[in-house]
Amino acid sequence: MMRAVIARDKVLRMVERAVPVPSGSEVLVKVAYAGVNRADLLQKDGHYPPPAGASDIIGLECSGTIEALGNEAHKFRVGDRVAALLKGGGYSEYVAIDQGCVANVPDEMKLSDAAAIPEVWTTAYQLVHRISRTRATDTVLVHAAGSGVGLAAVQLASSTGASVIATARTDAKLKVAMQLGAATGLKPSWTEEAGTRFEVNPVDVILDPVGAKYWDANLHALATDGRWVVYGSLGGVKVAGVDLGLMLRKRLSIYTTTLRSRSLEYQGALFTDAFHEIVPKIVRGEFKNRIFEQYNLDAAEEAHACLKDNRNLGKVVLKVGESH
Repeated sequence: MMRAVIARDKVLRMVERAVPVPSGSEVLVKVAYAGVNRADLLQKDGHYPPPAGASDIIGLECSGTIEALGNEAHKFRVGDRVAALLKGGGYSEYVAIDQGCVANVPDEMKLSDAAAIPEVWTTAYQLVHRISRTRATDTVLVHAAGSGVGLAAVQLASSTGASVIATARTDAKLKVAMQLGAATGLKPSWTEEAGTRFEVNPVDVILDPVGAKYWDANLHALATDGRWVVYGSLGGVKVAGVDLGLMLRKRLSIYTTTLRSRSLEYQGALFTDAFHEIVPKIVRGEFKNRIFEQYNLDAAEEAHACLKDNRNLGKVVLKVGESH
């Protein structure tokens, strides 16, 4: 048996579950650390149920060691240090996952750092390189830039040569974003000034996990032919009085995306590309994988409170088992 964390009645609960048995191309990972994401909070509150067939155990990313192999899993060996992108199951002592969504962790990287990469950096990589296709000539507006995805996106966009503008709730969050590559930082009052602030120098790309709350301000901030990627709805999902005329005049492209509901094939290919590009740069110090706080598995509720209260300046992880 193993310990695992599930959500019941909007509360996280520790339960005992049978250790999964890997089949086919799956591997069994003995979890050392699990990353904590806002999607986990949404699942706890009943707003983000796992996809069909996925575990009800919370957690979209983890690191650890390979414990066992399915009969068609040939990419790894028992004992390998790995990180994994999951559809669920991270807050547990063991998880079975298709080998395509698993990557070797270099010896130079701690497993606690590796657990903060799969969901956050893969999401940011998708936003910057696959969907918005950010270029060196772009100005990019990154919302919620003090979050794990936000800080990753700031660094990835900056690395293309683009100029990055970060928004966040506090001076401390903006300071970190600017230390990691943002040229400018804006607090929430930016929405009241969007019509004038961006009239002369509009932005080419917006990376937006907020949604409805920033809708009108985003419309005014974007340049003609601007690209707007919506990947969350922290500020609501309903938008009243949408100005289609302004959108048409500016020829805006609006993209929406999620990662968890994608196919294993898509997730695996994207994660592999992102991991192989980003991890060497983290090891060399070119990118910073900022870990804000570490909690034990039985303190998962405290970890969720840290995110809910917007205290985190970077990534929160859970220590699940022994690591080396």
